[in-house]
Amino acid sequence: MVPLMAYFALNNKTFNLNITESSLLYKFTLEKLHIIEATGFDQKEFQYINGTDKIHAKVGGVNVSAILDADFEALHFIPFRASAVNITNLTLDFVIETNSSDQVHWKLVETSKITLGSVNIKMSNKFLDGLVRLCRSLLNSIIKNHLLPMLEKKIDGEI
Repeated sequence: MVPLMAYFALNNKTFNLNITESSLLYKFTLEKLHIIEATGFDQKEFQYINGTDKIHAKVGGVNVSAILDADFEALHFIPFRASAVNITNLTLDFVIETNSSDQVHWKLVETSKITLGSVNIKMSNKFLDGLVRLCRSLLNSIIKNHLLPMLEKKIDGEI
């Protein structure tokens, strides 16, 4: 059921994110994310939390191919324009509870948690692809320490 729902919710959809993150070393702007395809969904866990009206949900093993409308400026003057990204083993973990007497409508109770296996960024040319490989540790740090928490807050605001 989850893969079918995700097919219609994610595949060939564009999400306006308008995320900007900046420090002394970089500036990152993510305007839009267009998901070409989301596959996998190998892990699907839905557990009732005893004594509550809460359900712990975890959906993982998701592989995403997407096109980004994103800019990254290293040291604020070396521009990188991402053209595509492949994410493997994405997991979304959250807790929901019913908020109505009909037991049909739900709300997010705790903050969501996103984890990733790997991220492969494809740039607009081979030279930039080489620079991305050289900056992989910096990019992974930005993704895990800044971008994922921003996306988690965005999800929390939507659910």
